[in-house]
Amino acid sequence: PNRVIELSESWLDDVGVGELSVPSEWTERRSPLSLTLQASVQESGGRPVTRRATLSMWPGERLPGIRPLFADGRVDASSEARFEILVTDPAGTRLAVNDLTVRLVQERRDYFWQFSSNEGWRSSFNQKDLVLSAQRHDIAAGDQIEVALPTEWGWYRLEAEDPETGLLSSVRFHAGYSWQENAEEGNVRPDKVRLTLDKPRYQAGDVVSVGVEAPAAGQGYLMVESAEGPLWWQPIEVPAEGAHFELPIPETWARHDLYVSALVVRPGERSAHTVPRRAVGLLHLPLDREDRRLTIQLEVPEKMRPGRTLPVQLSLPEQAGETVRVIVSAVDVGILNLTNFETPDPFAAFFGQRGYGIDHLDIYAQLIEVGDTRRAQLNFGGDQDSDRGGVSPITSIELVALQSTPVIVGPDGMAEVHLQVPDFNGELRIMAQAWSDSAYGMGEAHTTVAAPLVATLAAPRFLAGGDQTELAIDLTNLTDQPQTLQAELQVGGLLATSASWPDSIQLAPGARTTLRMLVEAGAGIGEGTLNLVVDGLALPDETFAPLEQHWRIGVRPAWPAQTLSFVAALQPDSSAWSLQQLAPQYEQLDARSVAVSLSARPPLDLAEHVRELFAYPYGCAEQTTSGLYPSLYARSELLASLGIRGQDAEARQTRIEIGIERLLGMQRYNGSFGLWNSDGEEEFWLTAYVGDFLLRAVEEGFSVPDTALESLRTRLLAYLQNPAQIEAYYTDNAERTRFAVQAYAAYVLTRHGQAPLGSLRQLAQQREHAPSGLALAQLGFALQRMGDGGRADALLSAALQHPRDQGRSGWIGDYGSPLRDLALTLALFEEHSLVVSGRDQLHLMLSEQLRERPWLSTQERNALFLAGRHGLSRVGETWQAEVTAGVTSRIKGDRPRALRFNEAELGDDFQLSNPGTATLYQRTTLTGYPRSALPADEHEIAVSRRMLRLDGSEVTDELDSGELVLVHLTLRAHTRVHDALVVDLLPAGLELENQRLDGSARLPNASTEINELLQRRGEHTPRHEAWLGDRYVAAVDLHEGVRTELLYLARAVTPGIYRVPPPLVESMYRPSLQGRGATPPDLHVLAR
Repeated sequence: PNRVIELSESWLDDVGVGELSVPSEWTERRSPLSLTLQASVQESGGRPVTRRATLSMWPGERLPGIRPLFADGRVDASSEARFEILVTDPAGTRLAVNDLTVRLVQERRDYFWQFSSNEGWRSSFNQKDLVLSAQRHDIAAGDQIEVALPTEWGWYRLEAEDPETGLLSSVRFHAGYSWQENAEEGNVRPDKVRLTLDKPRYQAGDVVSVGVEAPAAGQGYLMVESAEGPLWWQPIEVPAEGAHFELPIPETWARHDLYVSALVVRPGERSAHTVPRRAVGLLHLPLDREDRRLTIQLEVPEKMRPGRTLPVQLSLPEQAGETVRVIVSAVDVGILNLTNFETPDPFAAFFGQRGYGIDHLDIYAQLIEVGDTRRAQLNFGGDQDSDRGGVSPITSIELVALQSTPVIVGPDGMAEVHLQVPDFNGELRIMAQAWSDSAYGMGEAHTTVAAPLVATLAAPRFLAGGDQTELAIDLTNLTDQPQTLQAELQVGGLLATSASWPDSIQLAPGARTTLRMLVEAGAGIGEGTLNLVVDGLALPDETFAPLEQHWRIGVRPAWPAQTLSFVAALQPDSSAWSLQQLAPQYEQLDARSVAVSLSARPPLDLAEHVRELFAYPYGCAEQTTSGLYPSLYARSELLASLGIRGQDAEARQTRIEIGIERLLGMQRYNGSFGLWNSDGEEEFWLTAYVGDFLLRAVEEGFSVPDTALESLRTRLLAYLQNPAQIEAYYTDNAERTRFAVQAYAAYVLTRHGQAPLGSLRQLAQQREHAPSGLALAQLGFALQRMGDGGRADALLSAALQHPRDQGRSGWIGDYGSPLRDLALTLALFEEHSLVVSGRDQLHLMLSEQLRERPWLSTQERNALFLAGRHGLSRVGETWQAEVTAGVTSRIKGDRPRALRFNEAELGDDFQLSNPGTATLYQRTTLTGYPRSALPADEHEIAVSRRMLRLDGSEVTDELDSGELVLVHLTLRAHTRVHDALVVDLLPAGLELENQRLDGSARLPNASTEINELLQRRGEHTPRHEAWLGDRYVAAVDLHEGVRTELLYLARAVTPGIYRVPPPLVESMYRPSLQGRGATPPDLHVLAR
């Protein structure tokens, strides 16, 4: 088994070299070992750069060597495996040996299967080693031998033992290609047919020999399938030992979604107490397209300087007489390494294996066989604002990603591309893709970009107001000459410092020095700037301008934002309305902003809703859809009237197209949508909501694939016609859930097409299950569209008399609230010009409900936008206002107007007065950041945070730079919160680590408490997790009174003193359900 050895820390010398001493724990081994060394080197700012190296350890002075004469550790089944064998020393000298023993061992595995409802079928095995042959060979000095050994199918091991030392070497290999079979486990599981092919790939005219092995003898079918359906099939009878069948490859099968499938059924026998059993097998049928592969060779300089042109020479030796085009890209390798990005290969994209879409369900696996065996015995034991916590800091990351336009390869197979490389130091991967009418290919190369003098900054990714951090700037002399340099650093923006640097810096050839400076972040939202100028670089025959580097560090407030809203009706010539009088904390907030809506009617505050929808940072399907509606319907002129900078046509189109693409990525196989991705649970009401938007986008001229829309319509129709499709077991009221989904599906189907009138009438008979007037209005509109005016009028009138009773309905999965339902009802009446008695009161009712709501969800904000958008262009009664924000100004209008003032524009107070003759309605929203931490709030949801070292000890206020911590969040809700969003803002001195905790090199050696937490985390799987630059975000379902735990890994990075924000949690669609944890003391990150 693998072993992990923890090594002590060490320091690198002045030229970056360090030495590790690894104690020998393999002196008794008789064969070579592979050692993988994982080392993390911290940069000056504390961030680790982790790399791995693999070494071979020799247990003696001489060893046998084995070279397989085949690729990828595999040979064809029923063929000879050929090897070259020698004996050598570490210097590579071939030595003489007599009676070298060569053994072929078959690793035979006896499998057994276990089934559980949690894991499904899981295989285990016992392995037996069978020595199939043992040979002795003499090898002369300087020579080697070749052996050929017969194989069948399965895993083998070749061993070579030196009689002089007793040491041996071995090589494992497999007979039979993995893609020639679909059961790599080595035997057939109880519900699976094992399929094998006789060749790695096939051409038209070939005959394929398909091996079929079922868990029991039976009858069935062998088929070749594609996305368009079956292409070939034949009935088969499979004996217990399996059988082979032949299938031809016709010319018409020029596609790469071909799959061989088999269905074998064993009939049941009452006398033998056996039940019917079904087994299924599936295997890709690969076609040979190697004659359509283009080979690209790239030639680039090994090294170059930044700011110059990179020449790329390309050669394609085989073009087959066709016009070939090529495109070249150059990307920073550091970016690509984050995700192990592989160079795109168009050949694999066009001719590689296509996914097999499957939706398969039966109950064969649940049939229990009654046998004559004894019963088994059970044994126990064993041996606040839109950013949910504050605005994200401004980040400035310069990425190098260059791409050429396509160029045509010349008749000689040559082409040349030039890329302009910016001011960048590092390694570039040069990637090329080539294509013609019938062939495709790729190639890659690497080049190093390095200036004679390199300056790099090590700093936190962001800072919070009041943070103190130690910046580190590394200056590296990459020339072969000593340098005397003068460096000056100017600090500005929201950063301040009193530190200074030496007047002169001496750097030897290839040497590096680190300049450190303590800076403090000021209060506010913005960024700090760092401007470095280094002069004095000198080389023979070259003149250099001073090196200039500019960096920006985003700064955010230390504590979560506070938002206060006020609504008032100002009568003519009344006394001025003062914000400071109503909000005593006005002067105690930093980064204040005030948003005001003015109108002659009770305000809906559309400007604030649109601004918040544009800014919302977390993108589930509902939030993405809600955030796109203003872009779909609010042109730049409309946004300008709301005081919002409008989007130009290109930006608007790009935003909506990206949003549509994101939504389609959440569409499930059956046309419905998941909340966070296509693998999530089906969201029934949300499917209608997203579908409504997508079909509206098509009406506005945007493109949505027909296949996606058709599967969506099919699913909505299934909701309407068969309510059993709507799984409502997770809701508090199944009848209300189904009615809400069916009514919305009916609305979408009829608004963008049609729906069966009989299904609409049947649903109307169940109107008592409507959760609110919204569902009745949607169904009433659908009936009106389909010609049933009588039922439609009755439902539309009833919609105005049916407010949502949140307590009576509970959670029904429709993202609704009384405010949301009323707003969407008004939007429906406005959009379709539906005239019903009492409709004019909806706007006033909505404004009254809005007055009492300090927090709003994205669903509510979009509903308010849709409800008010039609009224923005209507001329109304003229109003006047006198606004004092630093200075006093008088404005008037006959339409709603929105104003916004930032910190610089606000004075000691903000006042409004009405000098006109009509009533002035205003809604004022004050947003700011407190200068001190707010107390914990556990009235609705309790949330707490612990930071644990890997030895299990709790972090109080100190960490060493580079130290890993496991952050443990605990939540407990006083009522069920299905849609809780947890936001844990990081202190600037911590950075999120890769959250694949099981793969961390140090976690398996952590304390017992840490390991117990890791094992328990599977009990609280979040519906969604995101690791952002300054926060950890998770969407979870909180059960009443049940403890929920979340874990994530972070690392202390840059030395300094940092504010630690409290953890936050709130319901995404009932924002009044929220909680705030305690604020811990400042975190001290200590330099090593």
